[in-house]
Amino acid sequence: MKPQIFITGGSGYIGSRLIKKLLEEGGYRIHALVRRGSENKLPEGCNIIYGNALDAGSYKYGIPNGSVFIHLVGVPHPSPAKKELFKKIDGVSIQQAVSAARIAMYLILFISAFLNILCAL
Repeated sequence: MKPQIFITGGSGYIGSRLIKKLLEEGGYRIHALVRRGSENKLPEGCNIIYGNALDAGSYKYGIPNGSVFIHLVGVPHPSPAKKELFKKIDGVSIQQAVSAARIAMYLILFISAFLNILCAL
C-alpha cells in the first residue's frame, strides 16, 4: 500500500506538477495545504487542507498519521538578492513544517534553494 502524502506548496510550479503525476500513477492519497483562493491551482483529485505554511497551527491537524510530508513552499526564481525574503518565507516555512510534521510524519522531504542561496553569499 502506498503512503498518504501531505504537500505544502502544492499550488506552485513544482507542487502542482508533482500532485498531478502522483495522482496519474495512482494509489496515493494526496493532501495539499493551500491558502483560500488558491485551491483552483491544485490538480483535481487531492484533498484540500486550508492553512498558512508560515503557521503550523493552521494545518498541523490536517496531516494524516504516517504520511510522507513534502515541503515545497519557497520564493520563486531564487537569487542572492532575495536573501531576506528567503529567510522570511523558506526559513520560517520549513521551521513550521518540521514543527507540524512531528505530530504525524513518516518522512519529510524539503526542496528549496534557500540553503544554496545563503551558502553562496
